[in-house]
Order: sequence, then structure tokens, then C-alpha cells
Amino acid sequence: MERKKSMKIDYQAIYEKLAKENGVTPQQVREDMAQAIRQAYENPKDEQTKWFQKQVPCKGQIPTPEEMMDFVSQCCSENENQTFFVS
Repeated sequence: MERKKSMKIDYQAIYEKLAKENGVTPQQVREDMAQAIRQAYENPKDEQTKWFQKQVPCKGQIPTPEEMMDFVSQCCSENENQTFFVS
């Protein structure tokens, strides 16, 4: 899956907004995101999930929250007229 260079994402602004909405620190938001991603990669629920995870470009074995947001953002911009369902 070829990826175009995505727009610049202000990760800190995202973390700050989510932190404010949930009464936690921005660092806690990032840590929670990283933990959720790590758990999903360590325990994929099926082969389709494993396939999807292999599509996410990352420097290590498990993407960082920033790498995941880049990938999801790029997918959304490339497929803006499609609907995706996540279970």
C-alpha cells in the first residue's frame, strides 16, 4: 500500500484536547494510546487484524501513537467517500 506524504498533524494539540476532555495529562493520553496499540499488536483478534497491522508503517515492531495517527489520517484522506466500521 503506497502512502503519500500526509499533512502535518499537531500531536500535542490532540493530546491536550483529549486530556482536557478526560481530566488527565497529555502524557497520560499518549501513554494510554501507546498501551492500547501495544495490546492490540500483542493480541490480534484474527487474521484480518494481523493483515491490517502489517499495513501500518512503523520504525519498530509496534507503531507509536504518532505513527498510528499518521496512518489512520492518510487512510481517511485517501478514502474520504468510504465508510469504515471498526468492531
